[in-house]
Amino acid sequence: MILNQRRFFTKRKIELKEESFAYRENRIFNQFVEFELPYEELRINLSMKQSKFPLFWIGMTGLTGFFFFATFISKILISETKADWEMIFGLGVAFCVSLVLSYVNWINEAYIATTQGNLALFRTRSNSDEVDNFIKKLKSKSKQYVTEKYLENISGPIELQNERIDWMFEAGFISKKEFEDLKEMPNPTNS
Repeated sequence: MILNQRRFFTKRKIELKEESFAYRENRIFNQFVEFELPYEELRINLSMKQSKFPLFWIGMTGLTGFFFFATFISKILISETKADWEMIFGLGVAFCVSLVLSYVNWINEAYIATTQGNLALFRTRSNSDEVDNFIKKLKSKSKQYVTEKYLENISGPIELQNERIDWMFEAGFISKKEFEDLKEMPNPTNS
């Protein structure tokens, strides 16, 4: 599965592979980030969504928009008004700039936690279902891969097995019930 995203001058591509996922990000002026992260590095129980409105810029947009439209309408309807076209043009530019800054600073992202930090995905109204499905698929694929690798093929001393079970629970690859069931079993390799 591949997730392609684009916002302004940033393009992201995330591809799920057998043992890892590949991340590539291109920015303006050919700046790019590219890495491949194994599923073991994920912390799937710490993923979150964040939507933060830029209240300051929304307020500035409303304020400049009000003064722009008020002076523009008064200039058209009342010919002897003291507002001149330069002031109306300046207020129009201020309104447009604050509108753009409101949009740019509007944060609507989903974060995937890893051992290296958080990986942010753009999440808009038009692609929210696609991003949510991708995160669900990423969690499912990583959980399946890690449990198959570390639970079905587990060997070694019981201490090592218990460390792996603890790590899998802390990272979110197994549920609390699975964790308790595995801890109660005399030999977790029989799961």
